[in-house]
Amino acid sequence: MIRPSKYERQGSMEEIYAVAHKFTAFMCCSDYYAVTLMKYLKAKGIRFPEDLSITGFDDNLYAQLACPSLTTIHQDIFSRGTIAAEYLFKMIDGWNPKTTNLSLPVRLVVRDSVKLLNPPEDDSSDDSSAL
Repeated sequence: MIRPSKYERQGSMEEIYAVAHKFTAFMCCSDYYAVTLMKYLKAKGIRFPEDLSITGFDDNLYAQLACPSLTTIHQDIFSRGTIAAEYLFKMIDGWNPKTTNLSLPVRLVVRDSVKLLNPPEDDSSDDSSAL
């Protein structure tokens, strides 16, 4: 787990590096943390995606600028903010929502930071019996 305090982050990275060899992939709760971890581990000699796959969550600019580009979960930040503001203004006016849990659509954005573990077999082989 990457601790959010900048003073504890280095220790978090060292702990993750110590166990990284036991895993094939890491999923981070944000693109920022994924790119931060990827940068740290690359400096330690870990290659992405050859040695380790990594994903984030948000699909923000960090994901696109990372090298390799980051596989991530896209969420519509504008819609999320709009809904949050609408709820807040209604609650200020005395509205009490029936639920505080909302699910907004997300989608997987596959880029270069994830290795395919079971690639499909190549169908381009010359099979003369099919003729």
